[in-house]
Amino acid sequence: MSVPAESSPRGWWPRQDVPSTVAAFIAFVVAVLVVFLFIDGLEPRFLWGGSVLALATLGLARRFWVAWLFLVFVAAGDILIALARGPAWWSLIFNGVMLGLLVAGSTRRYASRGRPRLRRRL
Repeated sequence: MSVPAESSPRGWWPRQDVPSTVAAFIAFVVAVLVVFLFIDGLEPRFLWGGSVLALATLGLARRFWVAWLFLVFVAAGDILIALARGPAWWSLIFNGVMLGLLVAGSTRRYASRGRPRLRRRL
């Protein structure tokens, strides 16, 4: 099942259909950023981390395979850090949901369509 993406006049949103897992990931990232904005406020850690996460999520929406790979490594790394530090259950839940949505088949196929192919260039 996919959610049709409207094409904006400026062309920053993809013209193809966005899978529901990608739309859910984008919505989840926006919700997490809003929650942490209210919890932490506008401190530098939030501004830098939030902007990197938002840019990588926009890259995923634009089918940049490197953005998908970056997000997978960040979510998996955050899970490992949360497990090593101890009781950070909220971090495990947030990053577990993000990783689950990223490695879902429809998200992987959507992102892999933007992966550069070496054979095409040779």
